[in-house]
Amino acid sequence: MVRPKGRLTPAAAPPEDRPLRLLVATTSNANFLHLIRSHYEANPNVELRFLDMAEHPGMKRLNGAAQRHIEHRLGGEPLFAHGVEQQLRPYLDWADTVFVDWCVAPAALFTVVDPGDTRIVVRLHSYEAFTRWPHMMDFSRVDDVVFVADHIRDLSVASIPGLGGEHAPRTHVIDNGMDLANFRRTKDPSTRFNLGLVGIGQVAKDPLWALTVLKQLRERDERYRLFLIGGEMGRPSNAAKAYARKLEKALKPLVEAGAVVRVGSTDDVPGALEDVGVILSTSVREGCHVGLMEGAASGAVPVVRDWPFFAGRENGAGTLYPAEWIVGSPDAAAERVLSLTASDESWRNAGKLATEHALTTWDWPVVRLDFDRLLFDR
Repeated sequence: MVRPKGRLTPAAAPPEDRPLRLLVATTSNANFLHLIRSHYEANPNVELRFLDMAEHPGMKRLNGAAQRHIEHRLGGEPLFAHGVEQQLRPYLDWADTVFVDWCVAPAALFTVVDPGDTRIVVRLHSYEAFTRWPHMMDFSRVDDVVFVADHIRDLSVASIPGLGGEHAPRTHVIDNGMDLANFRRTKDPSTRFNLGLVGIGQVAKDPLWALTVLKQLRERDERYRLFLIGGEMGRPSNAAKAYARKLEKALKPLVEAGAVVRVGSTDDVPGALEDVGVILSTSVREGCHVGLMEGAASGAVPVVRDWPFFAGRENGAGTLYPAEWIVGSPDAAAERVLSLTASDESWRNAGKLATEHALTTWDWPVVRLDFDRLLFDR
C-alpha cells in the first residue's frame, strides 16, 4: 500500500468575515449538481464557481492519463504532479472549500497535490466503489467523503483502504438532492394497474425480474401492464449482450400483446410517471434508486426488490426505504401489488403515504439542510 502524503496545513474553518468561496468540480456529469449549484449561487454567504474539467484541454488530458496517475502514486512520474499543480493550484488558492462530485479522475487529481488549507470534499455515489479510482486517491488529502446511502458507505469503507485508519477522512451520508415536488401528480383510476420501471440501461437493473412479476400478475388479472421508461440497455461486454438478447426475446411477445409499453428515453420523467401506478425497483444493486424515489413522489406504490448484492447486510434497501416497501421474491412482489391495488381506495392511500415519505425525506428543501451543515458547521 502506498503511504499517504497528507497535507502540511489543516483545512481552515469556514470564514466568518466574508462569503465562503465554494468550488464545485466534476467532469462531464453534472446531473446531480443542479440544485446544489442554484442553491449556493443564490446564497449571499457563498461565492460559487463551477469547474467542469472536461471543458479544459489540459485538465481533460490529465483526467485521461490513468497510467501516469498510477505511476505517480507508486512514486514515479514527477512531471505528472507538476502538471496537476499548474492546472489546479489557481483554483485551490481561491477556494475555501472544493466539492468534487463523483469519486473518479477529478477527485483523484485533487489529491495529487497538497491542497494547502483548502477543504476537500468528495461525493461518492455508487458505481465508483466498483472502479479503480477510489484506490488511486490519497484520502489523507481529503477532509470529508459524502455517500448517498449507508450501504454504500459500508461497502466503501470495507473495500477501500484509504477510508480507514488514522489518515482517513470524515464520512457522511447525505441523500441526493432532488426536486421531487414537481413529480406529485393526480393519476387516472386506470393507472392503478400500470407498473413502471425507470431505467433499464444496465444489467444491474435486472428488468427480467420485473417481467417475472408481471407474468404472475397477469395470470390473475390481464389489466396489469409494465411501462419501461428509459433508453436501451448498453452492451459493453459479452455477458451484457447475452442478457440484452434474453431480454429482447422475452419482451417481444409482451409488447405485441400490449402487456409492456416501451416509453423509451424522455426529458419529461414526471409526465411519464403520470401513467404509472406502481413503481418498481428490480435491481441487483443500487446506491439510491432515483427513479424509484421519483415514482414514489408521483404517488405510485413502491415495490422494491431486496437488492441481492446488499441483502442480509446491516444496511441495504430495507434501511434506505421503509421496510414495508421491500420484497424478497417475485412472488412477494406480486402479492404486494395485488394487495395494494385491490381497490382504488387502497391504491390511492398507499400512493399518498409514498408521496409523503418521499417529500419529507428526499426532497431538496429537506436535503439542502444537510448540505448547509456539511459546508458551514465549524
